[in-house]
Amino acid sequence: MDEFTHMTGALTSDLIRGRLGKDLFIRPLLDAEKQINEASIDFRLGYDFMVNVHSRDAYMNASLNTDGAAQHRDLRHFFQESRRQLGETFILHPHQTVLATSLEYVKLPNDLLMLLFMRSSYSSLDYLFRQSYSLVTAAASLLSLLMAILHP
Repeated sequence: MDEFTHMTGALTSDLIRGRLGKDLFIRPLLDAEKQINEASIDFRLGYDFMVNVHSRDAYMNASLNTDGAAQHRDLRHFFQESRRQLGETFILHPHQTVLATSLEYVKLPNDLLMLLFMRSSYSSLDYLFRQSYSLVTAAASLLSLLMAILHP
């Protein structure tokens, strides 16, 4: 039995730092001193975004079932890819939906669950940010985030 077996609650910054490179992997971690907080880690938006495209379709049918009820369209029909340089401005317009990923790849051990929240400074500006509840154990993965502005 190791020191992590009976842990519950949030990891402190000391525990996060102690597990980095052992069973918790975050790559790239550009500035660990600034990104690792008392009980959290700041992740950065990545390079690639999928921006919704308004169309005449009333809804998206993401189902792969071909039972004839509704025609399946590739999701790329509804979203346009956009790539930015690190640090380049990305403007989110009212009523626009954007799918984004983190810059960092994350691999968690089996005893951790990560909750992803947007910074409170963004949340207080009347943005709706859907939180991604991620359990990543088998392979490294980017974190996914859906962003949309509720009010103009």
